[in-house]
Amino acid sequence: MKISVNWIGQGGNTADSFKRISNWLCILSVLMFFSISNYTVAANAVVSSEGSVMARCLLFLYDSAQDQKQNSCMMRQDIEFPANYLGMRVRYHDVAKGYPAADILVSEGIRAVGWWFPSQESDDPVQFWKWIVTLLSSGVRCLAMNGVSPTVIRSSGRQIPLDTVNAALSEMGLRAGEEFSNLPIDIEVVSKDPGMVEFERKLDLNMLEFNELHSINPENRVFLKLRKKSTDTISDAVVATSMGGAVLDGLALYNDNTGEYRQWRLNMFKFLSVALGLEGVPRPDVTTLSGSRIMYSHVDGDGVRNVFLEDRKSLASEILYKRIFKKFSSIPFSVSLITADVDTSIGGDERAALAGKRIFSLPNVEPASHTMTHPLIWSTESVLGEGHVELPQELIEKRYGNLDIGIALRGKVLLAYDIPGYSFDPVREIAGSCRFIEENLLPPGGRCSLVFWSGDCSPAEDSLKAAEEAGILCINGGDGRMDWSHPSYGYMAPLGRRVGEYYQIHTSGSNENLYTQLWTTDFGGFRRVIETFERSGSPIRVAPVNVYYHHYSGEREASVRALETVYEWCLNSDLAMIHASEYIGIVKGFETLSISGSSDFGWIVTDYGKLATIRFDSLSGTDEVKSLPDMNRSVGVLGYRETQNSLYVHLDALDRAEIFFRPADGTTVETVTRPFLVDSTSRVGKLGWSDAAGKISGFTFQTHLTGQGRYKWRLPVIGSSVEVNVEWLSGAGNRRSEKTMMISLDQSVRGDCHELDFRIQGYGDALVRAKVLK
Repeated sequence: MKISVNWIGQGGNTADSFKRISNWLCILSVLMFFSISNYTVAANAVVSSEGSVMARCLLFLYDSAQDQKQNSCMMRQDIEFPANYLGMRVRYHDVAKGYPAADILVSEGIRAVGWWFPSQESDDPVQFWKWIVTLLSSGVRCLAMNGVSPTVIRSSGRQIPLDTVNAALSEMGLRAGEEFSNLPIDIEVVSKDPGMVEFERKLDLNMLEFNELHSINPENRVFLKLRKKSTDTISDAVVATSMGGAVLDGLALYNDNTGEYRQWRLNMFKFLSVALGLEGVPRPDVTTLSGSRIMYSHVDGDGVRNVFLEDRKSLASEILYKRIFKKFSSIPFSVSLITADVDTSIGGDERAALAGKRIFSLPNVEPASHTMTHPLIWSTESVLGEGHVELPQELIEKRYGNLDIGIALRGKVLLAYDIPGYSFDPVREIAGSCRFIEENLLPPGGRCSLVFWSGDCSPAEDSLKAAEEAGILCINGGDGRMDWSHPSYGYMAPLGRRVGEYYQIHTSGSNENLYTQLWTTDFGGFRRVIETFERSGSPIRVAPVNVYYHHYSGEREASVRALETVYEWCLNSDLAMIHASEYIGIVKGFETLSISGSSDFGWIVTDYGKLATIRFDSLSGTDEVKSLPDMNRSVGVLGYRETQNSLYVHLDALDRAEIFFRPADGTTVETVTRPFLVDSTSRVGKLGWSDAAGKISGFTFQTHLTGQGRYKWRLPVIGSSVEVNVEWLSGAGNRRSEKTMMISLDQSVRGDCHELDFRIQGYGDALVRAKVLK
């Protein structure tokens, strides 16, 4: 395997059978593409000047005048997720409110501007294209993902001059023409790159429109050429340029007539990588920790006092305590409660509170709040639109009439619990509920600083602000999935959503409510989440494993057995299991991280927080030579792992990491003079070592365990065994207990390097000392 690095500055019926066939075709196309990929350091890599920061923020446009919304526009639905996978952050802008100056966008680190408008109409398309010229002239790339639009003035229906459009397109090495056809019989494919334009669905019998577009720069990369047969006109329908790219109408995505079934035609990962100039650059990765795929599990508080229907005596939460949280003691759980369910002063249940205490007493459980009153709608504006407050009663009854709770509308917020005299207060919902759990349900000194958003999981800016100011970590929303009924990466969710000055972090998967038709049937349906875990982990790893459900899964035998099946799968999958709070910290690090170029095959990574992985992905190309990280020169790098045609570089818990690669001169052998981590299922940090005559005599590291950790190290040593001492730490380095074990070294795996593979069981932070014995 090779890596290319470029250094830069900036079920049963016919329909179901058809879907299954389409899905297998999708998988085969993905495997076809990735099986021919490799990763390399290009011999002609462009090295940036030292200190130049890589622009890694994209600005996606939407038009509220065309009834587009930030959270439902096509760029949000289908482009933000692959952009995140490629290491890009995303912001949004409503063009109905004007156009930000190009120089400001450049100063804010905007790498590219992209749009996918639903029609050709705009209030002022001339002004739009003039703005695009200024962006391109300032070095900001542009992505037109649904044809050359807008070109029609909304008020008059008049088409603007083509020269106005081409003044902008020429900056991208493109030129639009006037030929058009909507007769499929008149359109044919001249040439295509199937790995790019038939990623999940083939083009056959689906060419519905022809629009004329020409690539006029020989350096452009054209992936699809179409021909209008009646006029013998050629169109370069999918093209990437040095300044972005264009995809003509209907060629990025397939939608059926219902709008509920869709597949990517375009390989969004690959196209964005090319069009954004991201081939070979480092990508911050939230799916992986120490080379292993991340798994986290969190439980919403709904149903904590529901009755287990098999015995009609036990509470659902009591069943989960015994059969899930305690049984699977090596798995970390993040478990929440709705405090209105357990606060007896406002109608809560004492038995449910006791169940919560028992759950929170387990060493593998992290406490969390699911708010005080479980807002169902955090802001009516998210449902009705900006400026609308009054929520129609019929809408409330349609959505929530089946709930056996006292729903209450308080201003813009719809609450699931009607507490007399209480008006919605984000501070009480968030920080207040956490404080109640700390004071009433946790052991002395216990902390609760985690909230799982409730209801529609669309908190307004004031709620996000309240959480930020209180130092509370929050998650929920997103609900991505990928399975036979959702056979596309397009159903996966972005990392989060931006709300004003704040960022809401999303879950990495869907909960059992969506696998049981809103908890009405097939109560063991959550077992199907395993399909999403498998498909989002191979052939490429695009998301962590997130086992996410509610307490009411403990009310039925079928749902409990589904959970047991899912957790058994997790235990057999060699995952890095962490708490939800740690995953949140990783995504926060993704948002704050900065990458800058260094001379001599290097990258400098700063401000990465809890994020611990930088990924380099596979490519195909020419003039390529094998290259891997230079572990002797790299700083703040624990090691690396090659898997699934990607290279995962593990970062130490420092303020700065420097990743250097071996020279691109064909050298394939490296004499390693320090220990390095191949992979682990736990977080590793603060690596130190001692050596004698160029050989390692011992090394130390710290690790955090939530049950069991596996560690594989590569060591340049002379010796037959290693004495490993584990010192458990409590709080600020206080010694709790120690454990020593003797481990025989594996045979040499490369030269005089040996592999050391061992496991540690326990909970908490530990200091590990390894001493090489002669």
